[in-house]
Amino acid sequence: MVDNVAQGCYRCGTLRMVMPFHCYAVFSVSDATVIGVPFGYGICLCERRNGLTYTAPRLNTFSSISLQSPISRQINQMTIGEVSGKRTNSMTTKNRLLVYLKENKGSWVSGESLSSQMSVSRSALWKHVRSLKQEGYRIESSPKKGYLFRESPDLLFVEEIGQGLKTRWLGKGHIDYYTETDSTNIRARTLVMAGAAEGSIVIAETQTAGKGRRGRPWFSPREKGIYISVIVRPAIPPVETPKLVLLSSITIAELLRTRMCLKAEIKWPNDVLVNGKKVAGILLEVGTEMDAVDYCIVGLGLNVNIPQGSFPDDIKDSATSLLIESGKHVSRVHLVQDYLMLFEQYYERFMDGRGGDILARWKELADIVGRRITVDLSGRIYSGNVTDVDDSGALMITDTTGNTHRVFSGDVTYDS
Repeated sequence: MVDNVAQGCYRCGTLRMVMPFHCYAVFSVSDATVIGVPFGYGICLCERRNGLTYTAPRLNTFSSISLQSPISRQINQMTIGEVSGKRTNSMTTKNRLLVYLKENKGSWVSGESLSSQMSVSRSALWKHVRSLKQEGYRIESSPKKGYLFRESPDLLFVEEIGQGLKTRWLGKGHIDYYTETDSTNIRARTLVMAGAAEGSIVIAETQTAGKGRRGRPWFSPREKGIYISVIVRPAIPPVETPKLVLLSSITIAELLRTRMCLKAEIKWPNDVLVNGKKVAGILLEVGTEMDAVDYCIVGLGLNVNIPQGSFPDDIKDSATSLLIESGKHVSRVHLVQDYLMLFEQYYERFMDGRGGDILARWKELADIVGRRITVDLSGRIYSGNVTDVDDSGALMITDTTGNTHRVFSGDVTYDS
């Protein structure tokens, strides 16, 4: 006997079957909590218990939604967040200057030459150089020699990510950068509502309302981690979307193994560990229209240059960073570029129908099949031996009575 344990309402905990026809379709696959905007038509049972019946309009009429319920008010509030220091990947005069200087790194470039190439006055040129210096770029100036580019800051500027990015389409279109934002996933959702194309990216130096699984806050110290959300629009049925969690976790684990020589492992469903401690987490949000996927937002939080002793008390014993594990400061720009390139490769393999290879590699990195575990799914406990991970990423758990449970999310503890 196999029972389907799947998404539950975050207010009443009512379980639905896989990909339920629920009143809120944008949800965290890895968490099974309903967190987003409405789609289709449906009735939330917990709202109905409160005497409220809800019929949702289609996704593309989101801006006209007017709901009178606690859930709707929370959703409306979720889309409002403070942001600062936003930059997009447009080729401004300052960006062109930066390209010229970086192409001649280590060599003096005369102001006259730069002024002529860029068709700007020497005075305007100096203002742009001064602005770049204020942003952290090391540029020397000399009245006789001109300008000498020394070094870029370890900041995730659009210009830095774009130069040297070896993807074919991911990050080649739209990139939004924030010195500070509420959540990159929230910002990405705003882009989606504006019609953002597949491959659009949101990245930030810090988040004030970053979230992990089950709505837990994600520790996002300024300029110490990578907080990024990627928008994809896969032409797949909704039931296939959990595979993107597997794909994303493999991307990070493989990246840390090959680039950092760290023995990264995966903890089901969406955590990446090094030496048994969490270094990265993935949050997948999916938007559907009826029986088709409209978009997916793949959010990543990666602890990079966070020093020992900096984690909050509640996670200090379970979290780690690349700095702690490697003993070296890591270039976040290069890490983002490598992540995007590897993600694109795995995503294209998935879309080409090679998902079986991805699942096989995920099982190797997760090392969960055959182990005895306990899963806590919003207070519902499932214990037993993991006999397999199916094509959708669900655990097949056989309990002591011989019944097999198909579990899609929850907090896992290893019993053996």
